[in-house]
Amino acid sequence: MVTSSVKTERHAGGRPPVEFDLAEAVQLHSEGWSYRRLARKYHISKDTVARGIHNWKPAPVQPPAAPVQDPVKPVLPVVQVSTPVQIPPMPTPVQATPPMPIYNYEAVVAYWASRGLPDFVPDTRRFFLVRGQQNVAYATNCEQLCVGIETWHKEYRDLEGFTTAERIWVILDRREDNRAFLQSLSADIWVRERCRILVSDVPSICKYRLLWERARRSPFPPSSLVWLQADWSDFEKAYGFHLMPQPNHTELIAQMLKPPEPEKPSAFRGSSGWDEQWRWRWSGAR
Repeated sequence: MVTSSVKTERHAGGRPPVEFDLAEAVQLHSEGWSYRRLARKYHISKDTVARGIHNWKPAPVQPPAAPVQDPVKPVLPVVQVSTPVQIPPMPTPVQATPPMPIYNYEAVVAYWASRGLPDFVPDTRRFFLVRGQQNVAYATNCEQLCVGIETWHKEYRDLEGFTTAERIWVILDRREDNRAFLQSLSADIWVRERCRILVSDVPSICKYRLLWERARRSPFPPSSLVWLQADWSDFEKAYGFHLMPQPNHTELIAQMLKPPEPEKPSAFRGSSGWDEQWRWRWSGAR
């Protein structure tokens, strides 16, 4: 309970002021005490009590002071910094160097040197292109400039021989697996435009080309060997060289890669059918 003492004013008669607990008197009066009873309690007149209670105003209640708190520091989230994983750099892919083509240039030069022409220079603008080393050997035996590869690579464009090539004669032997060889040539337009192709055996075509060249050096009159004196483009026409097929010419490529038909056995045994037939007739006649 909040209490407060009140001092009465001094009256004209000179009576000293009386001090009593007005707040307590207000509380007791609210509980049913009369002015007279309160007057007796505080030894004052009932009028003083009544006037004090009537004029009493409760003191304003001060709100309790808020407790002084330390300023709350904001709690920052803890960021966990992970150590970056060191990823090793990807190795640079090493491009495999394609195998070098097989040339017979030195062998042809050595052949003509043995024939008494040490300064002979083969014409590298036109040559045969075959698959494998064995076919290069066939061409060398026929004095023909030849290059052997397994498959074509674009890196070959900058090699000596291919840079000056005007015509490349490609020979496909049906007895060999030429699929990768033919498809690689067909896929590169640079070499495809320089090629003319023929499905045949290498020794026969190189031998025909040898006869063609020897006819130009023949001592016989030119009029008797006019067809051998023709230009190299006529050589292509004579033996059926044609354009290299494009990659989308699948049917033509499949036809070129078709294996040869098996040889049919002869009706007569022996090396010569005529000999066998003559022997049979001779034995029957006797």
